[in-house]
Amino acid sequence: MKLRYLVALNLLLALPAFAFVPLDGTYNGLFYASDGTWQGNSGVMTIKTTSRATYSVKIQMGQERFSWTGRLDSSGADSRQVQSYYHGPITTQFQVDPEDPDLITGTISSADWTADLFADRAVFNGKTSSSIDAGKYTMLIPGDMTSHANPAGDGFGTITITRAGKITFVGSLADGTKISQSSTVSKGGQWGLYIPLYRGLGTFYGWMLFNGSADEDLGGDTTWIKPQHSSGFYYPDGFAIVVPSYGSYYVAPPNGAPIIDVNAGTIEFVGGDLDPGVTNSISLVANNKVVNQSANGLSMTFNTASGTFTGKVMHPVNQRWLTFRGVALQRFAVAAGYALGWTETSEAWLQGL
Repeated sequence: MKLRYLVALNLLLALPAFAFVPLDGTYNGLFYASDGTWQGNSGVMTIKTTSRATYSVKIQMGQERFSWTGRLDSSGADSRQVQSYYHGPITTQFQVDPEDPDLITGTISSADWTADLFADRAVFNGKTSSSIDAGKYTMLIPGDMTSHANPAGDGFGTITITRAGKITFVGSLADGTKISQSSTVSKGGQWGLYIPLYRGLGTFYGWMLFNGSADEDLGGDTTWIKPQHSSGFYYPDGFAIVVPSYGSYYVAPPNGAPIIDVNAGTIEFVGGDLDPGVTNSISLVANNKVVNQSANGLSMTFNTASGTFTGKVMHPVNQRWLTFRGVALQRFAVAAGYALGWTETSEAWLQGL
């Protein structure tokens, strides 16, 4: 009896600390190299797994797409090498996290770089499990008012998260480029944001976190890469920048209530090719109508369903109209975005007095 007990104990000690149990799931992930900002080493990855330990993969890296099927080994891992037109052999290694089956980690590498991969399983169905981050948000991608090489205007977007954790993102970067993505939010509130731009030659990406603290509804570093001589009128020399983007939970105001806590305020247009800038006094009256209180012309309209705004303002010096757009950030009681200048973009910023 004692000998049998010792044999069983030895067998138990020989087992791995965490046994891999395959399950059905869809993992949405993001990869990029942490040692530099470069167009070619970032991308988005979707991995679908089954309870039979089989899987299918889809990867997008700028202009290129890869897909394959395979089987996870007894530890929940696999690797594969694919041929890239731009980078030569690309090696992908990934594994279901032994301590958290809702997470896949790994690397994607070429001869010149290595990018870390993280992918979260979509765990919510909206019925028996619901995302605590469900709701609407507005997001700002800040510009640099001191630069003429990069946009001074603020990019923006609107986000909807369903109870099932599905994300719909629609926005506009501060060079006028429209952006959108459909994805899922993880159980921890992470969102892998990845959007190829300029026919796959540029990207906008980053990990965003919803409700990371009591003081932050949405935040994360985002990378925006625009190649030289890409499509679009603004910034033909291109750039590569990393900016801390942030956002606010958004609730459409009921009839008669203000979209942001502003009665009388100003809207400023600064940076870019505006010299001098433009400042208009405004008031926000019933049904969120913006009334211009300054001599130079301005019209502005809020869309209370989405939290966005559009408008135009006349420059008091040259008497030319500038169009502008952006979002309301209710947490901060401001509205911000960008104005399209003649060769650059400028920041549009509305706040109370």
